[in-house]
Amino acid sequence: MIWVDIIIEHNVAAIEDAIKLAKHDISVRADLKETGANVSLHKDVVNFTADNKEMLKQVIKLFEEKLKISSVNKKSLQYQAINVTMANVEQKAILQRIFDIELTNEVVNKINQLPIPVKIDARPERIILSADTAAKIQEIQDKLKKCKFKLPITFTNYHENHHPDNVYDLFTIPKK
Repeated sequence: MIWVDIIIEHNVAAIEDAIKLAKHDISVRADLKETGANVSLHKDVVNFTADNKEMLKQVIKLFEEKLKISSVNKKSLQYQAINVTMANVEQKAILQRIFDIELTNEVVNKINQLPIPVKIDARPERIILSADTAAKIQEIQDKLKKCKFKLPITFTNYHENHHPDNVYDLFTIPKK
């Protein structure tokens, strides 16, 4: 049996674009420019900084509007507590995985429409796929890469001679 993992990831480029657009708006808005207002990304954490809580709310709202334009689900952000210091107000939002049963079903339906014999083990958080040849797995990968899913997918962990006690994710779905 041949196995491969497909993982759904946050569209980091879209998040970076939303941050870039929010920073631009901060730099041109009269009420925000030349203040401590800022938004940045470090690994899986979006950092918001402002002079006060009201300004912080404006910065977060601005960023979320830009996320909507980028088709990034704001539910994928888990906001942490507001931290008030002598200099400013800060808040972090951690990027979270969200499980999407509709997306899981959509991917399974796409695979089932293919005339390729394949074993599918679908679960809300992942799809495990196996075939008897590498060519079949590659064909499925090629077909799925052409699909326009609402979240990007990445193919990893190609496996041959799979041991039956091991479980490999083919497709990990972000959690809602």
